[in-house]
Amino acid sequence: MGAVPTASQPADGGLLPPADEREALLDALAELVKEGGATGFLGAPIVEPTERFFPDRFEADEASFARLARRLLRDALFEDVQVELVALEDLEDEAIPGPRGCGGGRGGCAKPGCAAPAADVADAGPAVLPVGFVGIGDGVFRFVAPEIDLRDKERLVAWAVREVARAYRVHRNLPQADPELEEMLLDVTACYLGFGVLLANEALRRHAESHIEGRMVHTTRWVTSVGVISPASFSWLLAAQVSARGRDEADRVAELLRSEPRDAFRRATSELRRVELRSRLGLPATDPDEQTREGLEAWMIQPLSDDAVAAIPGASARWRAPNTGRPVFRVRQNRMWLGLAMGAVAGIAFTAYAIRGSVVLAYLVPATMALGAAWLGRRSVSFVCSDPACGTSLAPGLAQCPGCGGSVSGEIARASDRLAAEEALERRPRGYRDAG
Repeated sequence: MGAVPTASQPADGGLLPPADEREALLDALAELVKEGGATGFLGAPIVEPTERFFPDRFEADEASFARLARRLLRDALFEDVQVELVALEDLEDEAIPGPRGCGGGRGGCAKPGCAAPAADVADAGPAVLPVGFVGIGDGVFRFVAPEIDLRDKERLVAWAVREVARAYRVHRNLPQADPELEEMLLDVTACYLGFGVLLANEALRRHAESHIEGRMVHTTRWVTSVGVISPASFSWLLAAQVSARGRDEADRVAELLRSEPRDAFRRATSELRRVELRSRLGLPATDPDEQTREGLEAWMIQPLSDDAVAAIPGASARWRAPNTGRPVFRVRQNRMWLGLAMGAVAGIAFTAYAIRGSVVLAYLVPATMALGAAWLGRRSVSFVCSDPACGTSLAPGLAQCPGCGGSVSGEIARASDRLAAEEALERRPRGYRDAG
């Protein structure tokens, strides 16, 4: 398989990869079509980050992750397989998968083709591999899944997708001897398998989180990335698949992308109109028939049975939710402002259609309805988790947040008070238990 060059400075302001890289990516796609066929590439739906393509129950446990890996393998191989999770500490050093992609850093993003400035990158801490494929034995696909933050499910899925591409390449005996080349071809393979949307969205994503301390607002910014090719290259590969299929799906795919990959995707589809993709990629002149396409789609969106997943052997009870062992708090919420706004809108609409000629009523009715709705909204109280990345509703009496696993340790007025509440909790005498 031809070499995919290391990404250099992207062309067209980052919307397109350099010309030589574009050609190398198409060469790599053509090799995959030659090795794996064109039926899935042309006939299977492109996997979307929606419940339709991920209909299975997902919780912060091993069975859910095993279910995710099994679903993605079904999408890649068009056959059902067994998945086994193994503990990281049970692997030999040489069997532990290495890092994939960049983890940020205060000097700026080190990922090829990533132009994120240092100001947008916070120290990502030690490199932790979210998930890794470690081999196939007796027909069982084995993955290692260290503890990770399950709140960012989109990034988790993107990492899992890339490792499923690794499993696909091992299954078909495709890995290259050059580790750098193989890592790049993993990204191409994942897009060939129909996961281009999932990867383009997570190839480079900027994050920001703010919290209030006293009168100061502190904001932390960082970037995350998946894969080793440039973000523009992921959009290029996705555009190549969409353009080669010849169906009217470019607008639908664009709607599924975040703003930056969407712009790159649209620029790539425009550029690829000049390329004879069918012959360039070695594709047949016609697409799979409608019955084949419908069969592939029905296979991919079919829910997995819980019984089959529960029977999969895995590491014993090592999975923890993000805030396991840490305190979280109930934050009281009411719908006063929502009620005020909705009441005002309803009052204005009612006045416009039902009351004519009375200026007093024109003002009085909307005001009365707004205040009444605000009063009802203020009485409608609910509680949510104080962790801003969680926000799960907390029913009365819950001792643990079902979203992030935190120990519910009381009630606070605002989410911004959570740090002070944690400090106050630490200063309490040992053995003190909050009744909240």
